[in-house]
Amino acid sequence: DILMFLTTLIVFGQLLCGTLASNQGVLTLNKIDQQSKSPNAKCIDGSSPAYYWRDGVNADAKKAVLFLEGGGWCYPSSRQSAGANCAVRATSGLGSSKSYPPTIASTGYEGGSGYLSGDSAVTAFADFAVAYVKYCDGGSMTGTQMAPQIRNDTATPLYYRGHYNLIAQLDHMIDNHNLATFSEIVLSGCSAGGMACYLKCDFVAEYFKPHGIPVKCICDAGVFLDVDTVTGAGNVMRARYFDIADNMATKDGLPAACVAEETDWRLCQFSQYAIKYMKTPTFVINSLYNFGEWAMLAPMYNGSFPPDSGTPPPDWQACYPGNGKLSPQSFAHCNATQVAIIQGFRLKFITAVAAALDPSSQHGAFLDACPNQHCQTSTGWSMVHVNNTTMANAAARWYFNASVEKHIDAPFSAPLNPTCGYKEGIEPICNNCAIAGLGSNCIWDEKAQKFRGLNQ
Repeated sequence: DILMFLTTLIVFGQLLCGTLASNQGVLTLNKIDQQSKSPNAKCIDGSSPAYYWRDGVNADAKKAVLFLEGGGWCYPSSRQSAGANCAVRATSGLGSSKSYPPTIASTGYEGGSGYLSGDSAVTAFADFAVAYVKYCDGGSMTGTQMAPQIRNDTATPLYYRGHYNLIAQLDHMIDNHNLATFSEIVLSGCSAGGMACYLKCDFVAEYFKPHGIPVKCICDAGVFLDVDTVTGAGNVMRARYFDIADNMATKDGLPAACVAEETDWRLCQFSQYAIKYMKTPTFVINSLYNFGEWAMLAPMYNGSFPPDSGTPPPDWQACYPGNGKLSPQSFAHCNATQVAIIQGFRLKFITAVAAALDPSSQHGAFLDACPNQHCQTSTGWSMVHVNNTTMANAAARWYFNASVEKHIDAPFSAPLNPTCGYKEGIEPICNNCAIAGLGSNCIWDEKAQKFRGLNQ
């Protein structure tokens, strides 16, 4: 009995000191009150926006990470059968909150097994409170369209209110979790949520300014380049994002500084243009080849709107089999022209985030050459190395010590980065789940011993 008492006392002391993985409890669902508090806030199907919450502990109890869920986009002009069709998306968890469970596991979301794991051996942010902000608007939380879209292919009006959803979610955290009393806020997100992280970073900093709370942003896999295809299909990225901008009425939901300066405000739907004007300190985490296939290799198409395709043209399939599937094995099949195009994409990416790489800026960056890595705050957090450091250590030094951290990996060629985690002949660590309608994020399924889409 004495031994048991002493053991319990030691464990309790470790928990108090934060030396054990002490913050790995479930996250609890919080839904927005649309009736009295936030009538403008709506998921695509009209249901209530929501977020999941986990309290902080120990010395970091009054610090929080607000993590914006990813999951690709839908396009109001699209009539495809997959999740890129907003009517289809409205029937899923990425367009409706009707089926959200009351709790989620501490590892059951992007970043949950790495950056936000609650395990102090894995992340310096373990004891922070976490708000996992659910994404149900299809436009990276930028829409301000008050009139619902009425279409003949669905009986349900479709709402594009992402900007109002985020405001309602922040207001709810202030009212229900005393967020106005916190000492630090980190805005984060991955994929479409990573893009929202850039587009909303300065907005969220301004939101908390009256409360005297400093904000920094750590954005993962959120840069999707404004580039032409090499297939003759034109600039499908502009077709996609301009459709969101026009039909979701995103102008007032985009960064004001960017909108004021760019000749076409719709360019600010791309995070690369927003980054040029960002004032809030931001840490960029991205593969230099992120979604390169999706942006550059979209095939020629019939009709008025490009398909959300993840299948490259036949002459590219041996070299770049699909989004996230450029590997050492496939790269050996690329001809000289294809190699030049792939490496040209890397250079365009570096140019696109030049403001973050500027030595005089407060921003940081961790840019790796791992095409198979997407939403790396889960899968690559403690694994992928650039300049002999992990993104976990680089992000922590940047955030806590104001260290200059601007890491750029060598090109994808011999010698390859051995820490990317390639599994030749096996599905890559994170394939293009968004195009499969699963969301653009993957997590490790311990029971199945494989990576899967979050909504699978």
